[in-house]
Amino acid sequence: MEKEPIMTIEGREIFEHDLSTVSRPVVEELVGVLNEKQALLNEAQEAAKKVNHFNSLIRNENLLIEKLRPMLPELPEEKEPKIITKTVSKKED
Repeated sequence: MEKEPIMTIEGREIFEHDLSTVSRPVVEELVGVLNEKQALLNEAQEAAKKVNHFNSLIRNENLLIEKLRPMLPELPEEKEPKIITKTVSKKED
């Protein structure tokens, strides 16, 4: 008997001799997916850190803008809102 299982799922160890012609391709594909997932895990964790840092920068930016607003001079009020209208005509060939 084999010493090392191919994989352990839900507490069940799966050995080579446990596989049938039906289950073998599924297990092989699952092993490939798990290996690829493991290979990408560090990159995914690093990406999550960058996203958290980016979101922190956005929050900090918004807090600083709110802090700065009272320090800025008042904007002059417009007496009448400016409304610009323009008619666009279709150029005929």
